[in-house]
Amino acid sequence: MLVGPPENKPEEKISTPLPPKDGRQRSTLNLSNIGKVSKTAEEVPVVKERTPDRPIDNDILKKAWEDFIELRKAITPDLSMLKRGYTLEGNIINLTLSGTVEEMLFNTLKTSLITFLRDRTGNSSLIVEGKIIEQVNNGERKLFTTKEKFDHLAEKNPVLKEMKDRLGLDPDFA
Repeated sequence: MLVGPPENKPEEKISTPLPPKDGRQRSTLNLSNIGKVSKTAEEVPVVKERTPDRPIDNDILKKAWEDFIELRKAITPDLSMLKRGYTLEGNIINLTLSGTVEEMLFNTLKTSLITFLRDRTGNSSLIVEGKIIEQVNNGERKLFTTKEKFDHLAEKNPVLKEMKDRLGLDPDFA
């Protein structure tokens, strides 16, 4: 490479501002350039080569699922929903949830679970979904209050009602 004499460029004049008449110092900061982005060099986007997804191996998935439960035991002690098991349909893992409380707990674990399973299985298209399944009580109604519980037991054993009346007991007062 040949190096020649420097090109003759016109000299830039640096102007120094005159001191203000009132004697105060002035800032030399140019506020018009704040927030503007100057382009210094062309940014070249880095393209990361994506490895193809491996098919999901049930044994690897099962081991990864159990490992996740073991790791999360210290943080979240109630992982009964994960211990119930799952079903796999293609790349979607379906998890059955018993109610909204489990759904909220699952939503807090979902992203870390998906990331963990994707890393372990080598499949980046893996998805975990939770679905609430209504519990069937075989037509039986849930009993909440002590009166409801007493009435239910008195239907099965009428002697309880007779004893309550004879002894003057109140099932609501414990």
